Amino acid sequence: SGEISIRHEIAALLECGTGSDALIYARAVQRWGDDADLRLIGNFSTILYDGERRMVRLARSPLGAPPIHFWRDDRQFVAATTPRALFATGEVPRELDEQKIADSLFLNYHEGERSWFEGVSRLGVGMRALVTPSGVSISTYYSLDDLPAVRFKKDSDYVEAADALFAEAVRVALGGAQRPAISLSGGLDSQAVAAYVMAERPGQPLLGLTSVPESGWDGVSRSKRFGDERA
Repeated sequence: SGEISIRHEIAALLECGTGSDALIYARAVQRWGDDADLRLIGNFSTILYDGERRMVRLARSPLGAPPIHFWRDDRQFVAATTPRALFATGEVPRELDEQKIADSLFLNYHEGERSWFEGVSRLGVGMRALVTPSGVSISTYYSLDDLPAVRFKKDSDYVEAADALFAEAVRVALGGAQRPAISLSGGLDSQAVAAYVMAERPGQPLLGLTSVPESGWDGVSRSKRFGDERA
């Protein structure tokens, strides 16, 4: 579930032609083992089954990824990218987790592995789970705290490196898009992305989408919020 970025380069390296992202990921695991999760760039969640070893392997990409929900008892294990699929088995009770709801009312989302349903867990981003008949082993394979420090001689070198990464990220995100559009707001992030998109597509128009009030708006604007974003 999700997508692998820079897929054409990876597909060529793994010699799997124009295969799907699922095929690319499977080939990557065959080639690199668990290192595949660090070598592939994208926003994805994966479920692999190894019949020979009777093992299910779950993984979510670092920083952001579609969810993976799982449930188990003493005799079975069920995993899916949506909890609806778990309940469709008829084995998983559909009961709301009241503690999760209470936490969310206070904007407390620190328990990322806790789902909205009793007994159903979520795999965290940058984490991997190996499921065998003997149990479930969950580990964190990616953490920002483990990244090596980046040191340059001059401040301008940091700006140049960040600029190159930003441009590459925009270029990858635009892959295959013929008529891209951007959601514009009053913040700096959308304006920055728009500027890089324009640089990547010189002379081509970029459609901007923004929020406008309904008729009868009272004209009130609150701190850090615009009621009318046309300007």
